[in-house]
Amino acid sequence: MPADIKSKVEAKITALKDVTAADDVEGMKKAMEELQTELMAVGQAVYSQGGAPGAEGAAPGAGAAPGGEAGSSGKGKDDGNVVDAEFTDSK
Repeated sequence: MPADIKSKVEAKITALKDVTAADDVEGMKKAMEELQTELMAVGQAVYSQGGAPGAEGAAPGAGAAPGGEAGSSGKGKDDGNVVDAEFTDSK
């Protein structure tokens, strides 16, 4: 991340902490909007750098699903410890 963007984000975080300590609700809203604007600049900087690990020709979401392997149908190996049961909530 470029140093100028990092320093702007740190300044916005400090400003947000200051208005939070002062219980200034309108100041908090304004500081949050300004921080979000700077964080969007961070995202643009990171995205424009390219060459990130695993980014070679991969579309967003094209990798492995969380907790699974790429191309997995969601059915893991049968490890023999699976219990099939029905649940009934009776009062």
